[in-house]
Parts: sequence; C-alpha cells; structure tokens
Amino acid sequence: MLDLAPIVIGLALAHGHKDTDRLRGVAEDITSVSAESTLFCGPRQADATALALVAVAEHESGFWRRVQDCSVCDGVTGWCDRGRSISLWQLHVGSGAWQGVTRAEVCSNNDIAARLALRILERHRKASHPASLFFGYARGARIGAGREMFDIFSTLIRKAGIVVTYRDGCLHAR
Repeated sequence: MLDLAPIVIGLALAHGHKDTDRLRGVAEDITSVSAESTLFCGPRQADATALALVAVAEHESGFWRRVQDCSVCDGVTGWCDRGRSISLWQLHVGSGAWQGVTRAEVCSNNDIAARLALRILERHRKASHPASLFFGYARGARIGAGREMFDIFSTLIRKAGIVVTYRDGCLHAR
C-alpha cells in the first residue's frame, strides 16, 4: 500500500498547515478505509481509492483542521457551504450522505467521515471514466469542482505510477 502520509502532508503544507501528527492520522484513516473498498478493481485498487479520497479532501477542505473538526462549519463563518457541509470531505447535511451517523461522530472521527465520502464515490463506480466519480461527488451541477477533483486525482495517480482504465464494467487500477 502506498504511504499516504507524505502526500497528505505535502498537500497540506502548501496551504500552510504544519500539524503533521494530525495529518499523519488523516492519512492513516484514509489508508484504512481504502483497503476495504471496491471503488476500483485491479492490483492497485486500494492505492487508487486512497488517492481519490485525498483528491476530494484536498479540493473540499485543503486539509484544514478547523474544517476537519467542524469548528468553522457553523453557518455563521461562511465556511463549509455556510454550515451545510462538514468534515474534510464536505459531506452535505440532509443529502443522505451521513447514513444515520451524527454530526458529532463525523466531526470527531476521520475514519467515519472518510467512509461516508467513499460511499458517495462508490455510487458512481460503474462509470466508464474516473472523472465521473468526481462529477458525481460534486453532484454534476458543479462541473468546475468535479473537474478540479479529477485533475488533482490525475496528478496524484500519475506521480504514484498508477494507470486507471475501464474494463469489464470496472475502473481497473494497475
């Protein structure tokens, strides 16, 4: 499995975040969740899944701690879609994305938040192109957001030496 910590820390450092212990924890949670996923097929499926979650979090929150713990997601600050979304993956309130999990659980546990984000991506796993995962995550109407997430993902998989192709009804990662 790919070591995500340097990737997550590198992206977060570009935003000025220096709390590497927290970021290592985020990387560990993403790695754990990705190991169980069926988002991709093939020998590098867990790595591709992890990088998809990293791409979404990078776009949605820049790994900012105050978005992670939801302390700025209050509807007053303007952050987090003016309080309509929470966590590093900006899970929308009332969209069914939380699947019975409470706000407190999502805001205090990255493992839970990553699993919920992965479920959203998995709704689109039968797509014939990986960009569809991100356009689906962004709900289609936000084409720019979907494109940005896909561009981040494309850069990450290229740097990791992963190739994603569509075959037999599945996005294969090798």
